[in-house]
Amino acid sequence: MEERQQKLEETVLESRADLAKKIEDSTVALMKRIETVEEEQLTIRHDFEKHVEEVHSVVNVFREDVAEQIREEIVEFERRKQRQNKFIIFGVDEKGDSEDVNFVEKLLNSICPGQKIKTDVTRIGKREVRNSKIRPVLVSTERLRDKREVLNAAKEKLKKMPEYSKIAVKPGLTRKQREEWQQRRSARPATNGEGSGSSETPAGRSVLAPKRKIRTNVTAVEDRATKVHKK
Repeated sequence: MEERQQKLEETVLESRADLAKKIEDSTVALMKRIETVEEEQLTIRHDFEKHVEEVHSVVNVFREDVAEQIREEIVEFERRKQRQNKFIIFGVDEKGDSEDVNFVEKLLNSICPGQKIKTDVTRIGKREVRNSKIRPVLVSTERLRDKREVLNAAKEKLKKMPEYSKIAVKPGLTRKQREEWQQRRSARPATNGEGSGSSETPAGRSVLAPKRKIRTNVTAVEDRATKVHKK
């Protein structure tokens, strides 16, 4: 009886020892798991903070890009506004300011007879003795309507006047307007055997703000943001 009780006690002790060992092992495993989870959370937090910084960089670059486009459009609008009442005459021999004024007056009387068009006449650029190239004449009118009438009349009548065979009258365009006109002209299909070599000129138009096309090239913006982030 005593032997049996002793064996039972030994079994209980062994069971307690096994249970304690299992609890200890489980606790160690749990602590390791907690440590691993904490490390993963720390990594996730760092990655998230890095991602937030990259997003902020992309947004800032995008804002700068849009702001730059708006500034360019404002400058372009002002340039077009300054040129809306102006046209340019090419091929006029340089003899002097008074001769330029007289030539413009005679030309306008020839192509727009009976109309009183007030103008301001000047040459574009500085005259250089070594350069034989003739500077164009810039003519400003008081009214946009006068400029349009001159351009339309010049387009229809100059080719019929031998005395003005070397003269060309063009609207005062900004560089961007000239580029846009060239693009439209190149894209226009040829008709009646006429190609891009036509002598057609852009008609005078009122000043319009250029349409804003905000570039949304995310890849390009992200590339710029990456460069900013690396700095």
